[in-house]
Amino acid sequence: MVPRDISMICMSLVTLVPVVLSLNCTGKQDGVYDQGCRSYTKCDNGTAVVMFCITRTAYNRDTFTCDDAFNVPPPCGTYRECSALDDGTYPDIDMMCTSYYTCNRGQFFGHSLCPAGLVFNQGLQVCDWRFNVSKPCGTLPATDLAMTIDEYVTV
Repeated sequence: MVPRDISMICMSLVTLVPVVLSLNCTGKQDGVYDQGCRSYTKCDNGTAVVMFCITRTAYNRDTFTCDDAFNVPPPCGTYRECSALDDGTYPDIDMMCTSYYTCNRGQFFGHSLCPAGLVFNQGLQVCDWRFNVSKPCGTLPATDLAMTIDEYVTV
């Protein structure tokens, strides 16, 4: 494993640990209460359990479990080409920027969902309110750092 891989793992753990700690399952019925494209958190007998999807699978909101990505509706089941992109995260324009995807070493690493009402702010690398985000995802004028929708479509 190279240092970049270790940093991605650590970043994932830093992101997931607060999610598990913030989900209090006391008194809740068993079921899924938080989901992303690569994992979901469910309550099981009063305990929060994080379930991770294995390679080439994604969380399927219709079946409440990980499934072959070809069976999963967009954005989680949608593949994006990363061979010409730098390492990083990119808004999914086709999903009106309500999700984003990760590329690393030319490989597609899947989608992540923004919370309801938010879009991906590529400049800050976070989900944000539309009024804080440059076009094409938000309402602010496009900047030199932001790609135009035509640039995204041609990538």
